[in-house]
Amino acid sequence: MFDWPHRTYCDTLEEQRKLVRSINIFNYKRVKAILLSLIEENQTYGNRMEAGLSYKEDLDGLHKKRKKLRKEVDLLKEQVKMLKDTVGIAEEKEEREIPVSLRRMLDDEDED
Repeated sequence: MFDWPHRTYCDTLEEQRKLVRSINIFNYKRVKAILLSLIEENQTYGNRMEAGLSYKEDLDGLHKKRKKLRKEVDLLKEQVKMLKDTVGIAEEKEEREIPVSLRRMLDDEDED
């Protein structure tokens, strides 16, 4: 389960708006210090969002690359099979035990 931060980007923006509305000659130094910390907090949230977007973009690119490579592998397997048939080599089937973790990962990829 995803754990949300206690404060969100919108919360800090709302707090900044309140501070700007309440600024006067007596509290401007204190408000300025608080505003600077809120701006820094918003920058942190923005950096997290950008990092998440670039991670998702990288993930999408890797999925496309994997799909392309799988097609290549299938094509190569077909070519090997045709060559074996042409040369007359009998295809030997080796049944190997696939680890459970790898089997789950392969099943998950097939769903995509």
